[in-house]
Amino acid sequence: MSFDQRWGEESELKGETDVRLKWVERLEWRFVLIGSLLAVVMTSIPYLLGASLGDDRRVFGGFVYGVEDCYSYVAKMRQGAAGAWLFHIPYTPESHPGALMYAFYLILGKLAVLFLPGDTTTRLVFGYHVARVTLGIGLLLTTYSFLALLTDQVAVRRLAWLAITFGGGLGWLLVTSGQQNWLGSAPLDLILPEGFTFLVLYAFPHLALARILLLLGITAMLAAWDLVPVGCGGHRRWALLAGASWLLMGFIVPFYVGIAWAVTAVTWVAWGLREERFRWLGAPLAVVAGLVSAPAVAYAGWIFTSQPVYAAWASQNQVLSPHPLHYLVAFGLFLVPAALAVTEVWRAGGLSWFALGWVALMPMLAYLPFNLQRRLVEGVQIPLGFLAARGIYALGVSPRTRRGIAGGWILLLPLTNGLLVGGSSLFLL
Repeated sequence: MSFDQRWGEESELKGETDVRLKWVERLEWRFVLIGSLLAVVMTSIPYLLGASLGDDRRVFGGFVYGVEDCYSYVAKMRQGAAGAWLFHIPYTPESHPGALMYAFYLILGKLAVLFLPGDTTTRLVFGYHVARVTLGIGLLLTTYSFLALLTDQVAVRRLAWLAITFGGGLGWLLVTSGQQNWLGSAPLDLILPEGFTFLVLYAFPHLALARILLLLGITAMLAAWDLVPVGCGGHRRWALLAGASWLLMGFIVPFYVGIAWAVTAVTWVAWGLREERFRWLGAPLAVVAGLVSAPAVAYAGWIFTSQPVYAAWASQNQVLSPHPLHYLVAFGLFLVPAALAVTEVWRAGGLSWFALGWVALMPMLAYLPFNLQRRLVEGVQIPLGFLAARGIYALGVSPRTRRGIAGGWILLLPLTNGLLVGGSSLFLL
C-alpha cells in the first residue's frame, strides 16, 4: 500500500475536515482589483509628487521612506546591471567572495537596464517602482485568495482584506502626542513592514514577493495535508511544492523559512488538538517541505559564520523588538475584535482555526534570541486581520449596527498610514 493510499484511509477514519476552497466570484475579484489599484495609487503619491517637483536644479532621488535601505537596494541592482550574478558588499574595502544573496535585486537590475529607457540610474529607480507596484498588486491578490481558504463568508474576507491592505495601528496617537520615541522606539506601524502590508506596498518589492511565496507554500502544505482539497497532485507533490516555494523565498529573505517552519509546526499541533488525535502520517510531509527549503537557510548560515566580512556585516544588523507595549499599540485595533472570535473560530468547521496558531506564535517569535527579532512577525497581520473581521461579524447585534461597527473600525485603521503618506508629501513640498 502506498503512502498516499494509507494517508487517504487515515483521512476517512475520523474528523475529516470539511474545508473547501470556495470559488471567488468575479465580482469579488473586481472588488479586490479596484482596491489594489487604489492602494498602489495611495502608496505612489509621494513618489509621483517628488518626480513632478524636479527641474534643472533638482533631481528627485526616487524614495521617501526607508531611504537608506532603498538606495542600498538600488546599489545591488546596479551590481546586477553591471553583469554580477553574485552579491558583493559595497561598503567595505576588504576583499571577500561573492555570495548568492539579493538575487532578486541583481536580476531586477538586469531587467531594468535591458527593457527601460533613460540613463542607468533612471532605469534602476523606475524599475524598482515597477516591481513595487506589480508585486504589490500580486501580493494583495494572493492575500485575498488565502483569506478565501479560511472562510466562505464574503463579507468577512472583504473586511479582513481591507484591514490587511490599508490598516495600521495606533502609532498616529504617539506621533501626534509628541511621543515619536516612546519607550525607546518609533511606533511599529511606521517602521515594521513585516507587520503591516501597507508598508510593504509603500517601499519593498522583495518583501512582497517573499510573502507571496510564503503564502503559496503554506497553501501547498495545507493541500498536502488534505486541509485544502485541490483536485490534482499527490500529497508528496504538494509538500515538495511547499518546500520549493519556501526555498525560493529563502534566497530573498532567509529567515522567513524559519517562520514558515514554525507556522507549519504549530498548525500541525493545533490540527491534532482540534481533532483529538495527531495525524502522524502528516509529519513526514512537513519534513519533506522542510528539507527542500533547508538549503537556503544552511547557505545563509554558512556565509554569515564562515566568511569574516559577511559575519561582521551581519553583526551590526540589530533589529530587536521594543517594549511589549509597542506591539499592543501597533496591533491593538486588531487584537480587541480578534479576541471575540477565538472560541467561535476554534469550534467552527472549516479552516478558520488555522489563524489561531499563527497569531499565537507572534509573541514567541518576536522575542526569540535573534538579531532580527521584530522582523519575525512577518505576515501575522493576515491571520490577525481575519480573526478581527470574524470577531466583528460574530457580534450579537443587528446587521445595521454590525455594518456601522465594521465601517468605523475600517476607517480608524488607516490613520497612521495616512499620516505617513501625507507627511512624506508635505516634506517633499
